[in-house]
Amino acid sequence: MESEIQNLMKVTIWVLLSLTYTHHFTPKTPPGLPRLLLLLPVLLLFILLPLSFSSLHLRGISAFFLSWLANFKLLLLSFNSGPLSTNLSLLSFISSTALPIKIHKSQTPPPPKPPLFLSIKTLLLILIITLYRYKDSIPNWVLLSLYSLHVYLALEIVLASAAWAARVLIRAEIEPQTDEPYLASSLREFWGRRWNLTVTRVLRPAVYDPLRRLGWGAAAAAGGVVFLVSGLMHEVMFWYLGGGGPTWVVTWFFVVHGVCVALEREVGRVLEGWGVRVHRVVKVVLTVGFVLVSAGWWFWPPLLGTGVDVVVIEEYGRIGEWVMGGWKDFVGFSWKGFFVLRFFGE
Repeated sequence: MESEIQNLMKVTIWVLLSLTYTHHFTPKTPPGLPRLLLLLPVLLLFILLPLSFSSLHLRGISAFFLSWLANFKLLLLSFNSGPLSTNLSLLSFISSTALPIKIHKSQTPPPPKPPLFLSIKTLLLILIITLYRYKDSIPNWVLLSLYSLHVYLALEIVLASAAWAARVLIRAEIEPQTDEPYLASSLREFWGRRWNLTVTRVLRPAVYDPLRRLGWGAAAAAGGVVFLVSGLMHEVMFWYLGGGGPTWVVTWFFVVHGVCVALEREVGRVLEGWGVRVHRVVKVVLTVGFVLVSAGWWFWPPLLGTGVDVVVIEEYGRIGEWVMGGWKDFVGFSWKGFFVLRFFGE
């Protein structure tokens, strides 16, 4: 773990330097091809930096933060669009680019999630990790459901930690990043308003809105392309985690969901015309059930085929041992990183 902490420090320094360069030179460069060429070295660097880590957790998180979210934001900035196109201080620019956040602009701050709620989710994640010791005795469908719950809880904790860091560093309110996706009563609500809203806020201006402006009049068609792009980016994320080539199975998962979102809307209109009202509880069960079942068919197989689950479970054991013996080094690094970021914000 000590070597990974050193790698984390190096990656952090590279991110700070590259985004300082971006913040300084971007306003002086006209949007379009000139600005895209200016940012090309940073885009390539952010693709390579996650490969610095041998830990799948650090590699996966950094790939999600940098190779996907940050690069999409920088591509939008190349054309003077997206969340980075406004006038931001250096520290706000770095935080908004490198972290999965969006600064809340409204005068009314979003309601914060109770700390107790996040603590309960953390305890649930620890319980799930403990259950993995008995994975050979757990039915496959139960295990896949645990993996899905694991992803949700881990994502919630990672995003909440990033939002907390941003609030401390830039003293600003952050837009909600998830909204209890297990309460979604439709696939459209699940993907558009509840699950991983950070990705939704990036894909909408990067893919959906340009397609509508280019004449893709049907929202369903533009939405289908958004799901396709999301699937392709998940193939990239799986490559970072497993190292294998694309299987296109996870892409199919998102394509199917894009088609089902469009069909769901039409079915809803037909039922409404017939005067049929489906209780919300039934719709929630059907929505969450479809997400879990389809994930078992198309999301998990390409990832588990590379043995990622085994490596991740082993990493949790090593992380636990390191936390018991090396937490002081991590706290020291965290405070050093905090003061470095505050220095950049002066």
